[in-house]
Amino acid sequence: MIIASVVSAVQMLINAYAFGLYQSLGIFIPLIVTNCIVVGRAEAFAAKKGPALSALDGFSIGMGATCAMFVLGSLREIIGNGTLFDGADALLGSWAKVLRVEIFHTDSPFLLAMLPPGAFIGLGLMLAGKYLIDERMKKRRAEAAAERALPNGETGNV
Repeated sequence: MIIASVVSAVQMLINAYAFGLYQSLGIFIPLIVTNCIVVGRAEAFAAKKGPALSALDGFSIGMGATCAMFVLGSLREIIGNGTLFDGADALLGSWAKVLRVEIFHTDSPFLLAMLPPGAFIGLGLMLAGKYLIDERMKKRRAEAAAERALPNGETGNV
């Protein structure tokens, strides 16, 4: 989150004071955050494990980060604009105009969802959801272990 905050601040400064540079760098500034996350995790894991496990871990972390960013970006675009793949033609060429999907119509976009604070809020909500799922799974495992520990025929209710 610290790296993401710094990169977002730098991106806004470049946008404000060097707009030509901002336009030419485009998507590459936010990708620095992703690179730092993946490389930092890979470095921490590779220091303790061998090359084969490190390669598998790097691939897994990279795919996981890609999926998480895709979900977060999709949710932000749907909430902010009501669309998916709007403006894909700017990245992929004119043929990509057919990829645009309108989920719901909105006359004015919800800017908070599309700006960096929306990403932080969305990421926080995704992490809170993951925490809730993990807690429920932990509770179910504990209940199943307690049920297995009971002698046959007992229900555990007194």
